[in-house]
Amino acid sequence: MASIVVLNNVKKVSLQILAAEAYIFSVADHGAIHCLFSLLRMVRYDTPKGELRRIFHQMVSSTNGRLERSITKPLARLVAVVNEVMNTAPKSVAILLRRHVSGRAEMIESREADVILQLIFSNTFVFQEHHIELIMLLSALKIKFPRVTTLLSYQYSLCYEVLDVCLPMMPNLTEIRALVDDKLSSLRVIRDQAKNLERLFLPALCICTMKNDDMSRLFFKGTALKLVTERFSLGENLPLSFPKLKHLALPFKFPESLPLFKMLLHYYKDCNFEWHYMQNSDVSVSLFDSALCPTIELNHGHGLKHCELRYEDLRFPYIDDVLTKWTNLQSLLLVISGSSATIDHEHARSKLTSILKNCSKLKLLQVCVLSSNVDKCFENVVSVFRQGGVKIKELCLIDSGSGVSHERAIMFLNCFPNITNLTLHLCHRPSYKSTLKLKGFSKLVKFKLVIADPPITPDYMFRFFLFIIKILELCPNLQDLTLPMEHIVLNLLKSIQSSFNLRTLNCHVCCNLVDMNFVVVLTQFIIDSSIEELSFKRLTNVARLPPDLAGMAVVDREFINSDQMARYVSTGSGVALRYHDRACRVQPW
Repeated sequence: MASIVVLNNVKKVSLQILAAEAYIFSVADHGAIHCLFSLLRMVRYDTPKGELRRIFHQMVSSTNGRLERSITKPLARLVAVVNEVMNTAPKSVAILLRRHVSGRAEMIESREADVILQLIFSNTFVFQEHHIELIMLLSALKIKFPRVTTLLSYQYSLCYEVLDVCLPMMPNLTEIRALVDDKLSSLRVIRDQAKNLERLFLPALCICTMKNDDMSRLFFKGTALKLVTERFSLGENLPLSFPKLKHLALPFKFPESLPLFKMLLHYYKDCNFEWHYMQNSDVSVSLFDSALCPTIELNHGHGLKHCELRYEDLRFPYIDDVLTKWTNLQSLLLVISGSSATIDHEHARSKLTSILKNCSKLKLLQVCVLSSNVDKCFENVVSVFRQGGVKIKELCLIDSGSGVSHERAIMFLNCFPNITNLTLHLCHRPSYKSTLKLKGFSKLVKFKLVIADPPITPDYMFRFFLFIIKILELCPNLQDLTLPMEHIVLNLLKSIQSSFNLRTLNCHVCCNLVDMNFVVVLTQFIIDSSIEELSFKRLTNVARLPPDLAGMAVVDREFINSDQMARYVSTGSGVALRYHDRACRVQPW
């Protein structure tokens, strides 16, 4: 009886997939889309963006309504019909349709038809450089895509010309996660054309080249920072560029960005802020004491969810009281530097214990070690985490000063038995040495490893990865794995393949450490596994290679950057391939 039920479910799913593919094909075969692409091919692809825009507008205005009858109106009706289908179809079917069109459109060499299908079906549009001509033409035709709520760009930096045509086509846009160039015109068009944004992620914005005044004008409707500060001192309100903003991710540079950051915290009260911790920043400046603490004292229910603390900040007598009142605190970054060694460790331990005990929503802990001279500080925090670490669900350890040996890392990890997500940013060590045993991570689902300054030859990887393999052997429920990947790592991974059931594998590939044989072995490994989704991030480090290896590295870099590896593995193994890091975070974890 049970087998019949399973069989019927399989048939039902198969029928849904066939129906989804048939419907997508029928939409792609619509006459208006064929006319659109015929018109598109009349223009050279190497035409400059400004000239391209002028040509399309002239082409549309000179047709005396023929394009409106053959493309604009039929395509608008098609968009409305598909929108109705997506809104009324069962949730599983809608997800299936979106997944099919998005998977094809996000490929590096996606076809024009896949791009238009993504705009029609999906609520997310991933912009790539070869989309420019089509987007310019759609803009000239004044066609809107109300279904799109999220604009993403991972590899192409969006400029003013692209944003100015893209944003008006997406009237319901609520989220931008993108690379954007550092010109003021690009930021102004976001401010003026995307007023309903709820989430704004600009992780690669070079904030060093932008003045605080420029950023102030972006968020306060053209108001300079000096005037914003004056209005703040008078207790006056200000018009906001993005009144619905709930999440902002920018690579703020402290202390330079501190005056702007304070004003943003004060006026965007419902917004959560995400910033990149600069590991070479001035640790003498306390971001907690200068900005976060005053904000929370004024508004315990502020939308901010993340707190950054120096170990030295634990000397403040009021610190645990402020953090306990912080209603939405979910994430804590603790920075340990060489200057941390001078404070009263007993007092620091007492405050940290109180924070972990009383902050009920705290689930993500990040610890950043900036120096090797932190023995007492590290032992102190580990003694606290042994008692309070059971509540932590997500954990990140960043070693930026070679201060975390394998022994210390194991002591630290053993404090957190209930974590589901683990990220390690470690300095490379040529040997593995520890007398301690890992306790295991029965609930760990996601693990990411990043090696700072990765080795230039594979021989150095082996002993270091013995430590990582020890971790992986104790994660029976691991599903999502991110690793630097080359021959030795892959062979070690194969040796413990039966220890867990991976669903997603994210490969950070060092171009000088792989060849075609690696690609074949990786493909077979995936075929023999339970992996369903694969992504590649290409790491190139040619400058550090010895002269006799440089030529080989350049060849391999071209091979990997051409995406032949990714396509070969995906085709050979039959798994879904992602080219992009969907997280697009400003933080290194």
